[in-house]
Amino acid sequence: MASSIRTFARYRSVLILAFGNLVAMFGFSMFTPIMSFYLFDYLGMSMFIVGIFFAMFAVVRALLQPLMGRISDKIGRKKMIVPALLSYSFVGYLYSTATNAVEFISYRTIQGMSSSTLWPASEALIADTVPTQERARASGAVSMTYQVGTMFGPSLGAVVAQLWGFKEVFYVCAVLALIGAIMSALFLKEPRRSSLGEKYAEKVTLHIQQDKNDSPMKSTAGEPVPVRHKSDDTSIKRNRIVVILAVTSFLLVFTFSMNDLILSILIIDYYHTTLIDFAVLYAVFVLIGGISAAVGGHLADKHGKRKILTVVTVSSVFAWLSLTLASTLILLAVIMSVYVFMATMNGPAISALVADLTPPERRGRVYGFLGLFSDLGLVVGPIVGGAAFDFLRLTMGFSEFSGMQGLFMINALASLIAVVVVARGVIEPETRY
Repeated sequence: MASSIRTFARYRSVLILAFGNLVAMFGFSMFTPIMSFYLFDYLGMSMFIVGIFFAMFAVVRALLQPLMGRISDKIGRKKMIVPALLSYSFVGYLYSTATNAVEFISYRTIQGMSSSTLWPASEALIADTVPTQERARASGAVSMTYQVGTMFGPSLGAVVAQLWGFKEVFYVCAVLALIGAIMSALFLKEPRRSSLGEKYAEKVTLHIQQDKNDSPMKSTAGEPVPVRHKSDDTSIKRNRIVVILAVTSFLLVFTFSMNDLILSILIIDYYHTTLIDFAVLYAVFVLIGGISAAVGGHLADKHGKRKILTVVTVSSVFAWLSLTLASTLILLAVIMSVYVFMATMNGPAISALVADLTPPERRGRVYGFLGLFSDLGLVVGPIVGGAAFDFLRLTMGFSEFSGMQGLFMINALASLIAVVVVARGVIEPETRY
């Protein structure tokens, strides 16, 4: 927490970016965790349709994030961030007018467009602003504010929904996103594009000079041959690691998104709680996630990103297997708390490792590529989860809880694959951008 405060004090743009993310996510988290319960129980939609609703957000992000990241490389990060937050505000209002599945899914599509514009530019702005040795910490600090927003949002959203209704939740969401857009427009700054190029050129020149100082080998013609150190990373090798990180991100997001699809229904229907009870429990999970994001960034800088990813994937396997035995609310709360703490560490580690592997002028598009795989996880997770849940419950005659146990087993298998992917393919570069 202290390191996050120091990061905000040192880098004003990171602070403003974190504030914009805080208020925008605070608004949208007011309804996102309970949306499956609202659509499934209140509006009577099937879980497959609910899964389509959740997935549509990610479908659009997956298609647009690489393009939006590339555009942010050309025109700048701020010109992408402010319009995205304004669009978030408009979507909040549109949700308040929706009455059927088509309208909800259509407005979810617009929300995905807004997000595809916001996040690659935000991640790239952090990498542009903060030096290598502090990037994971800065990413963790911003992730912490994101988690704080998603922690308090569900609590307020559940209270508003229970006292006044869901439309009022959407109104508050629109107002908060508008505040984030205004603050970003007034106070957000980004480094000059030319200065980034100068820093990159200086680093390349430094490496060339170091190579010249090494004892050169002589060719048969008497000309010096550049020495190739074992620590030198080729572009192909770096790109391969980025792809492996993207696959890892897909697998972790796949499991997380499937869990989000069923969590509110599981807690409210199976354990017979209220919306407010769910909001309190969800707030505990997100508070743990906020702390973990900051801790994870610090640990990734200190002990290595690969080690953090290994711990996250291994712990996820055991968490999903344990959740199949969560017959009481207290047991579920304990297991989920441990899982959330471990799983949230992966974001800062992956983000910082990608920055280490990528030169400044390509970070926007690479983060867009990474976001593409994350969004594929958000697409596949809810659709597979919704279809599998309906199949087990309606076709096979399983109870709601037994159907959810089946989903937990699918998540355990996906996490096990992630363990293998990280162990065999993720390597930290010895030379970093």
